[in-house]
Amino acid sequence: MNHTTTISTALNDFMNQEGLNLRRFAEKIDMNVGSLSYILNGNRTLSFDQLDQITSVMGLPKGSLYDQYYDEVIAGSSPNWRKIKPFLYGCAEVGKLDTFLKAVHQLLDNLIYSPHLFEVAEDFNNNGKKKQLLSYMKMWHSVRKTNILNDWLFVNIVYLCANLIITKREIIKGLFSLNFSLIV
Repeated sequence: MNHTTTISTALNDFMNQEGLNLRRFAEKIDMNVGSLSYILNGNRTLSFDQLDQITSVMGLPKGSLYDQYYDEVIAGSSPNWRKIKPFLYGCAEVGKLDTFLKAVHQLLDNLIYSPHLFEVAEDFNNNGKKKQLLSYMKMWHSVRKTNILNDWLFVNIVYLCANLIITKREIIKGLFSLNFSLIV
C-alpha cells in the first residue's frame, strides 16, 4: 500500500473494489454507520482499535496503516497518552520501530510523559516481551542527543530495561531534580 494514501482513501477504494456500501462495511467492523461516516469525512478521529478492525476486514497485515495513522491522527495533534499508548504497543508488536520512534519523539517534547515511557519499558520486561524491550532500548539510544537531559534519560532507561535496578519513583525523583537544577 502506498504510504501517501490516506486511511479514508484506502477504505473508500476497498469498499468500491468489494462493492460494499458504508452500511455493509460498518456492519463488518461492528461500528455504527454514522460513526464510520464521521470518520471518513474527517469529522471524528479514528481510534487505534478501530484502525486494527478496519485493517483486518480489508485483509491487510496488522500494522499496514500505522504510518498513515501516525501522520493523520497522532502527528497533527498535541500528545495524548490515551491515543499514543495503544499505538506504541501496536508498533512494537508488529516491529514498526521507525513509526514507534516518531511517536516517542513527539512525547519527549513534554517531560511529563517520561514516566509513561518508563512504564512501557517496564511492561515489556515484566511480560516477557524481550524483542520489544530490545527495540525499545535501541529506540532510546537513537533518541539521545548531546544535551545532558537526554543523556540522563538514556542512562536511566538502559538501567531500567536491562536490570530494573532503579525504581520508577527514583527515576521520577531524579528527573524532576535534574530538570529543576537545569532551570536554576
